[in-house]
Amino acid sequence: MSDGTLWIGTRTFSSWSLRGWLAVRLAGLAVEEVVIPLDQPDTKARIAAVSPSGMVPCLAYRGALVWDSLAIAEFCAELAPGLWPPELRARAHARSIAAEMHAGFRGLRSAMWMNLDPRFAEQAAGRQRTTEALADIARIEAIWRTTRARFADGGPYLFGDRFTLADAFYAPVATRFATWRPELAEESWAYVRAVLDHPLMREWYAAAAAEPAAWKTHQVHDGSAMTARTLDHVGLACRDLDRAAALYERLGFTLTPRAKHYAPGPSGAPEPTGTGNRCAMFREGYLELIAPIDPARPSSTLERMLARHEGLHIVAFGIDDEEAELARLRDAGVAIDGVAWLERPIAVEGRTERARFARLPLPDAPEGRLQLIRHLTPDLLWRA
Repeated sequence: MSDGTLWIGTRTFSSWSLRGWLAVRLAGLAVEEVVIPLDQPDTKARIAAVSPSGMVPCLAYRGALVWDSLAIAEFCAELAPGLWPPELRARAHARSIAAEMHAGFRGLRSAMWMNLDPRFAEQAAGRQRTTEALADIARIEAIWRTTRARFADGGPYLFGDRFTLADAFYAPVATRFATWRPELAEESWAYVRAVLDHPLMREWYAAAAAEPAAWKTHQVHDGSAMTARTLDHVGLACRDLDRAAALYERLGFTLTPRAKHYAPGPSGAPEPTGTGNRCAMFREGYLELIAPIDPARPSSTLERMLARHEGLHIVAFGIDDEEAELARLRDAGVAIDGVAWLERPIAVEGRTERARFARLPLPDAPEGRLQLIRHLTPDLLWRA
């Protein structure tokens, strides 16, 4: 008898779903598993109907609704305490490295996405070794090496003979390494093999292999085109943000307050980009006025636009899955560096929140910039 439902995405490439599913299965929860295939016309609506965040995995269990893989893992650990290592220091270490995995490694995620299709792996091996991905891989290997040296006591997993939630959080990384075949130390490959040989991982792979071919086409190297869903916004490059804003306000537009853009710096922490904007928000989409606001941080991209003329330069199309679109564009031969992360502060009800975006800037076209964008905080942006 089922005590709830676990909603997950396509097993072939939903890494977050794998983490949540492993936690639920390790805890022995009796739930119905419902797969919502990703990148389908009804995907967004189906996920939104069950998950408050609009993302999977999402777990409903005995009246509790839990979304986000880390929250699901902690919920499962309350029901089955043995999922984390029993010793205090080991448990603290396990939670720390799982949280680091949950919050970071964007370079690896963007360059070496999860895809369990063996046909894809044949073409992917040895590719996508970007500087950012290699830096993330070095950090992951260091985590595995130091954790196992301190806590594994000769066992095959991070904390010994038992497959813990820490292993569950690094399991999708093991699949990425198996697909993309970066250069790893032999001890790292031994850990990858141990994870992939776990009975639950063999079960997940078998279920992924049985998924309909139509669910997998958006990440197989078939040269398919991008699947932008909407015209998200247009951007007008301006020399003087205040002057441009005053003009548009005289035309009758209501604009958002002046905001400063931030993007990950060399350390990964958000740093000002030197640009700022004000926006006219519509029911669907918006018009952006963007300008340089810090002479000490010039934006070469914006300066190239302004060297030609002030006005419309940016057209952004909305997407649902930046990693899938990145794969599709690269498969089609488009030279694109990877996902560009952006955020800006927004005042909401007397407090400052951060609107966050995942962008795929396409190579510069003669008449402007095309980019694909996914809003990570859409409710925040349109609510402000």
